[in-house]
Amino acid sequence: MSDAYAFLLSHLPSVLSYLISDHKDLEELRMSIGSEVVLVSASKRIRSPIICTQALLDDTVSQLTDYSFYSHEDTVKDGYLSLPHGIRVGICGRAICENGKICAIRNLSFLNIRIPRQVCGMARPLYEKMREHCFSKGLLLYSLPGVGKTTALKDLAATLSQNGLSIAVIDQRGELSAGLLNLHAAIYRYYPKKEAITMAIKTATPQLLILDEISAEECSALLSAASGGIPVIATAHGKDIVEIVKRPGFTELFEHGLFPLTARLDRSGDRISYHFSAYPFLKGV
Repeated sequence: MSDAYAFLLSHLPSVLSYLISDHKDLEELRMSIGSEVVLVSASKRIRSPIICTQALLDDTVSQLTDYSFYSHEDTVKDGYLSLPHGIRVGICGRAICENGKICAIRNLSFLNIRIPRQVCGMARPLYEKMREHCFSKGLLLYSLPGVGKTTALKDLAATLSQNGLSIAVIDQRGELSAGLLNLHAAIYRYYPKKEAITMAIKTATPQLLILDEISAEECSALLSAASGGIPVIATAHGKDIVEIVKRPGFTELFEHGLFPLTARLDRSGDRISYHFSAYPFLKGV
């Protein structure tokens, strides 16, 4: 039993704890007021007989946060709760805004509890591809949400560290390094990504810089890694690499050689596959 799964068994209302007790492969627990509680794994999606009420949802949030929801306000306004062992809870409700910016969320109506997994060996094809290039080239791993990018990146970080490479892991949400034991790495846990990237480049002198779910906000900081010669391994949401390249900030990253290698992650049930390409997306690399 994983630490994340054990945490949920002890921190969910008893009706939900009993519900998930026979689903060790659970990846998501989804709750929306007025609808059935849904369990999601790699191979199935189960609508339970339990109807989510406001009381059940509120009780779930209270227990998961040890009755200290307001101590999570920094992440709540970004739409999620960051819990121990890499568990992330997506939330939505009524936004309270000031000057066009969300400052709080109240009257929660939906939760998506995501349970991290560690799949040893999942990233072996990524590791072998990087070894072909002597770990000197950056890699962007992309897929649609929920396919397993973070799980693959976590296994890749562990594999790189176990094989003697010096890595820096930017882990803003506490998911990427959760459950990784004896990882010889500089881990920037809960740091804002942009600041952590700058710190890692200046002080940790890694051979490889690893981070999850990059956005336009981090692009300028990542260009510093390119100028310093540090290969970056990162993930991004998307189905089409050509569309990703056209996003604000991403074109510069590719043109400056930050991601000469890309890999699309696909999953069908429990089977995963990687499809590699190289900028400007020539097949067969």
